[in-house]
Amino acid sequence: MNFLKEHLNVWWLRPEQALWDAIASEVAAPFPMQNPALDLGCGNGLYSFISAGGAFGPGYDWFVHARSQGFGKNKDSYDVPFEVDPAPHIARRPRWRFAWGFDHKENLLAQSARLGFYGGLRCGDAHQRLPFPDGSLKTVYSNILYWLKDPRARLREFHRLLAPGGKVILCLQDPSFKRTCESYQWKTRRSPLLKMLNRGRAECHYWTVTEAQLRSLARGAGFKVAHHETYLSASTLSFWDVGLRPIFPPLLEMTKRLRSADRGEVKALWMRTVLPLMEEMLVIDRRDRRPGGYHFVVLERRA
Repeated sequence: MNFLKEHLNVWWLRPEQALWDAIASEVAAPFPMQNPALDLGCGNGLYSFISAGGAFGPGYDWFVHARSQGFGKNKDSYDVPFEVDPAPHIARRPRWRFAWGFDHKENLLAQSARLGFYGGLRCGDAHQRLPFPDGSLKTVYSNILYWLKDPRARLREFHRLLAPGGKVILCLQDPSFKRTCESYQWKTRRSPLLKMLNRGRAECHYWTVTEAQLRSLARGAGFKVAHHETYLSASTLSFWDVGLRPIFPPLLEMTKRLRSADRGEVKALWMRTVLPLMEEMLVIDRRDRRPGGYHFVVLERRA
């Protein structure tokens, strides 16, 4: 599957994020989720939907719900009420689906619900005890664990949820991530420019972990490391750290002022122009992603 093309279709105004998501999907593809599976921090579901083999037509993407208001104050541009039904735009259904999706933003869950990709959805605080019985899951997937303050407590909670032999699949930041992404250094460098580029992301990412620390955390919570690799090269992260994020509001507002047919023509031209560039960057990342700024790890619950 061409993950890059499908992620760029939904992230077309933010190609740096499309590249990131395509790389993450490639890394995770050999490890299908065994149900009952939980997608912790599922958001609007688009990333996981595509990673599972799904695809959308050109009429649906992240930006049909997005708003630029509050961007300068670090407001989530995608946390807006449901407006456009994705169902008519689904070009290909995923090969598998999650039993559960969990997130703390009701607006994003309302968007997820229309995908038909989750058996059930729950809204709540992932810092707290999760609303699932002991031993009821076979897989927990999360790419937002470093947004939660206590990794030891979260891993113990995953251990409670999983049946013996169940797996936790995680995407975690290595310390090199913040060394490579200069905007995360805005406080130590006292840089107004880097602060503007970072837009509050540094305050939401609570911890990083080395491979040795990760293995120690896993052992302490009753897991063994079944698979580990790093991904996201320095060149990819440097590109992602800035990308088109700083000019996102005017780009979004321009597209919202287009008629549907005109938007489709502009998006098609954008895709033809940007896709070859991202394909070349993907080739470079595949060559250089080890060591990378992120860990992809599969943990197996000990009996």
